[in-house]
Amino acid sequence: MSSTIRFIAASVLVVLVVASAQSQDRPKPKRDKMPPEGKLIGVARGMIKVQTEDGGQWLVALGRDTEAISVVGSADPSWLRPGMLVRFSGHFNRKGEAVAPIKEVSVVTMREGMRFGITPANAPSRFGGTGGGLFADEEEEKARAAKPTRPKKAKPEDIKYVVVGKIAKIRKGEYSIAAGRLIKFELDEKPRIDIDVTDLSLVPQGASIKLDAWYYPNQPGRAMASKITVALEKTLAGETKTRRGAFKPAAADAKKEQPQDDTKEDSKDDAKKESKDEPKEKADDEKKQ
Repeated sequence: MSSTIRFIAASVLVVLVVASAQSQDRPKPKRDKMPPEGKLIGVARGMIKVQTEDGGQWLVALGRDTEAISVVGSADPSWLRPGMLVRFSGHFNRKGEAVAPIKEVSVVTMREGMRFGITPANAPSRFGGTGGGLFADEEEEKARAAKPTRPKKAKPEDIKYVVVGKIAKIRKGEYSIAAGRLIKFELDEKPRIDIDVTDLSLVPQGASIKLDAWYYPNQPGRAMASKITVALEKTLAGETKTRRGAFKPAAADAKKEQPQDDTKEDSKDDAKKESKDEPKEKADDEKKQ
């Protein structure tokens, strides 16, 4: 009896070793490159719809790395809205009001190395900086005032600050920015508004797009992107309907939004066949009995 058990165990072990070797020898599914340029048709959560130059339409899944997405361009002040993250620099009084109109504003996405809040342009290592003035800590100011050799304190207006914050309100040409404290400014008569974001929902329908994406040959029309670049050709204005291209993927497309591995599909098909064959085998056994 024991010898029979040992024989069965050895046989099972051999089968497992052979199966493992076959799975390792199986070649990896081939990947092809998707056409690198096209037009953005729509944006949905986790994917975009693109029409390539040859007229083909693709559902492209987006990776988790948003740093690989770049949308750059320019905008008119009328395009700015509350909630947008902006970056600009200037001189401000103790009330947080700009002493002069701001000439350049960038609509941005938080990236590595960027700090939310207000930082002196010449001392970015500490929030509020070491220059005193507008955002210095009160205790720090008192300690400095107690030193007899303390140099003359610079006025807040003399220090240039870099501000990264969200637009809280726009009223009669005055912009209120939430950046740890409220900052207010007015734009110059001819301001420059730059766009440098990773949010594809801000891209108008029909905009040109460049991709670095791949797909499985047996799944044309569905791809996975590792890099997406959009250089906006037109200046965005208040009337630009940036969300017009939003779409809801069909249920079948949603399930297939990411390319599937061929080996996984084969194993699923085999499992289905085995499950279908089992009832037939049982029925045949019952008839024989």
